[in-house]
Amino acid sequence: MVDEHPDFVSLLNQSKPADWTFPSPAIAAYLQRLWHKNQEINLFSRKMSPDQLVIEHALDCLAALPFFPDAGSLVDLGAGGGMPGILLALSKPQLQVRLYEKSPLKCQFLNEQTTFVPNVSVAGPLEQVDWSTQTLVTARAFKPLATILALTQTHNRNGGRYLLYKGKKETIEAELAEADRYLKRRHVRLIPLQIPFDAERHLVEIC
Repeated sequence: MVDEHPDFVSLLNQSKPADWTFPSPAIAAYLQRLWHKNQEINLFSRKMSPDQLVIEHALDCLAALPFFPDAGSLVDLGAGGGMPGILLALSKPQLQVRLYEKSPLKCQFLNEQTTFVPNVSVAGPLEQVDWSTQTLVTARAFKPLATILALTQTHNRNGGRYLLYKGKKETIEAELAEADRYLKRRHVRLIPLQIPFDAERHLVEIC
């Protein structure tokens, strides 16, 4: 039987490293809304436990929090149920976060969240992005690097910055080799992330 009201505040505080700082009550409230909505539409695997949602997804996203700016504009590609975009927006209220998601059902849920997270907006097709107003692109569990850079060619040509969630270093290096034609005169840095579970995570910065 599904636990309809997990104690996400306790799960967050018990699972995060002691030196991590983020607004646990606001994030817990979002996770509760996400958990509840997932019983209606498929936002994430229904086999997932509350602990897994917190540790392997929420904290996985929040591990990169110190590397994101406190203000400016951010595009989250393939936003899904709102991770990392909504988590970043809750943690950095001066950061304007634009979520791009093709699924109408997921967009419906994301639009509902704008009531609670006013620095978030939800958009449709990626082709509608006004790249002149965007300074940073992120994505998690979305596409290979070459595909992301192809989809955002204007941002890339303009020297726009990327902070992309990725996994193992060897996989990233293979993706970078495939994306080489998009990376001329660009600086790439792999930032290891310290996460509270046994997995390898990196943030790929392109600037």
